[in-house]
Amino acid sequence: MEETLNKILAELQLLNNKVSGIEEGQRNFEQGQWNLEQGQRSLEERQRNLELGQRNLEEGQQNLELGQRNLEEGQQNLQTELRLGFENVSKKLDTISAQVAHNTEQEIKLNDVISKVEEHDTDIKLIKKFFISQSNNQL
Repeated sequence: MEETLNKILAELQLLNNKVSGIEEGQRNFEQGQWNLEQGQRSLEERQRNLELGQRNLEEGQQNLELGQRNLEEGQQNLQTELRLGFENVSKKLDTISAQVAHNTEQEIKLNDVISKVEEHDTDIKLIKKFFISQSNNQL
């Protein structure tokens, strides 16, 4: 009977060792499962951060494109203003050139009139002298 008890005890120790191994395996499995869940949560958090970063990048790209369009519009507006300014200056220069030409013509005409007035003034003085001398001669 002692031998049977020793066999039973040996079998119980084997079973106890197996149960301890199973319990250890279960703890390891549970720890692995917990680690896996933590890793999955960490991965999900990283995925959310990646999606947020992607949205921020897309928003930044849209802002950059908007800024580029604004810059191009500003450049076009500046070119238009410069072109209109040059056209305005050109028109004013044409007007000034025409006015200078007109003034030059008027100056020439005025100089001719001045010359004729001076000639007439000289003629009038001579006529006066002639009449004065005629009147002195008749006296």
